Amino acid sequence: MILWGIWNRRNEKLREAKDAQPQISVNNTLQFFNKWCHARHQAGHTLTHHEQHRNERWTKPMAEFLKCNIDIAIFKVINNNGLNYVIRRSSRVTQS
Repeated sequence: MILWGIWNRRNEKLREAKDAQPQISVNNTLQFFNKWCHARHQAGHTLTHHEQHRNERWTKPMAEFLKCNIDIAIFKVINNNGLNYVIRRSSRVTQS
């Protein structure tokens, strides 16, 4: 969802000359994500976090693909956040 938000903000800047601070872009993306989750909940399509990941095992991508794993942390008490990602090929790892 964060990658979608970055891509969407880029398109708005290129097409409509809209510019926003990164924190505004992240907040807008998180609001969109919350609305999406709410819509899924209303439609009865929710699983708990535990149920979603209970039997999930990471597998490397096929040779012609990349796989991106993302983690984000928001620390409201100190008004800070962090984002980390790992992009993997089937044979190499590139990490931020």
